[in-house]
Amino acid sequence: MYAGLSLDVPASPSVTYYQDVDEVKDGTYISVGVAHSFENVFELDPDTPVGIDLSASLGWGNGDYNAGYWGTAPDGGKIGGEANDLVLSIGLPFELAGLSFTASASYITLVGDDIRKTDAYGAGRDDNIVAGIGFSAGF
Repeated sequence: MYAGLSLDVPASPSVTYYQDVDEVKDGTYISVGVAHSFENVFELDPDTPVGIDLSASLGWGNGDYNAGYWGTAPDGGKIGGEANDLVLSIGLPFELAGLSFTASASYITLVGDDIRKTDAYGAGRDDNIVAGIGFSAGF
């Protein structure tokens, strides 16, 4: 279950509250973020302008959430409430042949000390880069 709020002002600040009701009873995760889009930053050709979408978010989980998703602290104790992840993203949206495309990349890093020390993502996998391309069409 979740609820979010975003404002249509510069930097488009947002906050989203997630309450886990299945896997982790009482698990709470909160994400705060900012985003901004720039239109027509450059052109692939004279008829194909490309924009840039930038965003950043920081997530925090309570002790129940962290125990359920990250396991135990390195000392064997419970991970308390702490920051979970920082995500920095860039997208390059454009339209071509009536389709909307967005090439994107995100840098994701675990920020909480105890969470960084877990092997939940695999040893030494605290920082990740994810890239992709998406497309959509209207009918």
